[in-house]
Amino acid sequence: MRARFASLTLACALLPATALAQPQPPPPPQQVITSAPGSGEEARALRKRFGAGMAERLLGENDADDRLRGIARASADGTPEAIGLL
Repeated sequence: MRARFASLTLACALLPATALAQPQPPPPPQQVITSAPGSGEEARALRKRFGAGMAERLLGENDADDRLRGIARASADGTPEAIGLL
């Protein structure tokens, strides 16, 4: 009975070691960032689509609903540029 218990204990102790011996996939390649995020044309394009630029475009529309959306967007943005539009 003790021999079975000892062999079972040994088998349980060695099972995790066999899992560590398995080959692991190589790590993914590192991306090289050439410019700082949030700078350059990308930041301007995002501001134009989502920030005060979109609010400014909506405020210049002929439709009253679009102008109201522009007011709501400028007030939700909260940046000094958007507050200036209000």
